[in-house]
Amino acid sequence: MVTKPGSTTNSLWLDIEALFRDNKEAHTMELENKLRKMSMGDRSVNEFYKKMKVTADLLGNIGNFAPEHTLLMYFLNGLNLKYDHLVVLIRYKDPLPNLLQAQSILTLEESRLSRTRQAITHHSDHASAPTVIYLGHPSPPQNCNNNNRNNTCSNHNRNGSHRNGSSHRQPSTENRQLSS
Repeated sequence: MVTKPGSTTNSLWLDIEALFRDNKEAHTMELENKLRKMSMGDRSVNEFYKKMKVTADLLGNIGNFAPEHTLLMYFLNGLNLKYDHLVVLIRYKDPLPNLLQAQSILTLEESRLSRTRQAITHHSDHASAPTVIYLGHPSPPQNCNNNNRNNTCSNHNRNGSHRNGSSHRQPSTENRQLSS
């Protein structure tokens, strides 16, 4: 801004105010759109709340205060899907909680989910556990009798096949699968 010689403080202030008012509507639309489209993403509930609150405060600083129920709606709409069960409950509470109360409820749920996730990852019954299930043919009982020449036991009939009718061969690796 360029000042003219002989300008008074009052005239400078009026010029600044005129500049501010020229951008006020555009800035208001920008901030309202930002609030409406804001989503949680990878942020925690607290980080998301703070970001939304800062944007709402900026909107209030230019004289356009968003109603509390509108901020609550934007906040709930921007949450991740893992909070859907609470979003439904919060929307039907009578009276509706304010934004800070909703943030508190969701922060407690985030903490609970985090503890549950930690307990599950410490459990050994999961997809990456080192468990192998062998899906080969079971071995039939050995044919042991004293009529064999060497008094040995055999899994084979005289024709060289297993007692269950299959030929003797090692199970292939195709018959082995990791547990999932």
